[in-house]
Amino acid sequence: MNKTELATKLTVTEEVVDEFILANGFDVTLEDFDSRQTYLIKLYSEYISANEEAAEARKGFRYQDGEEMVDKSKQYEAYRRYALDLYNRWKEELDEYNDDKDAGGSFFVLRNRAGWLNERNRY
Repeated sequence: MNKTELATKLTVTEEVVDEFILANGFDVTLEDFDSRQTYLIKLYSEYISANEEAAEARKGFRYQDGEEMVDKSKQYEAYRRYALDLYNRWKEELDEYNDDKDAGGSFFVLRNRAGWLNERNRY
């Protein structure tokens, strides 16, 4: 899927899609994005939308007139939790994507000398 198709699907401009692409660490000059990259871009877009909704819900209020009461003050907390859940899901998926991409590397590790070997040589 290319940037124009992504912008149409997400109902945003191509400049906004560029920001989403950069936030995921992808190359903006790519012509097409594979399904995992597209999924990550969409997930980030959902997170940004939820964050904007949470900002609007922050203006919630509580009003009481006699027996009637309207309480929208707790909506912000629900939207904030939803946005945080989306962020955590996006971050986990992005980390998994980056780990899979780097899986071909070397697993060579230098370990420290065992402490009991050093103690034994002191006496």
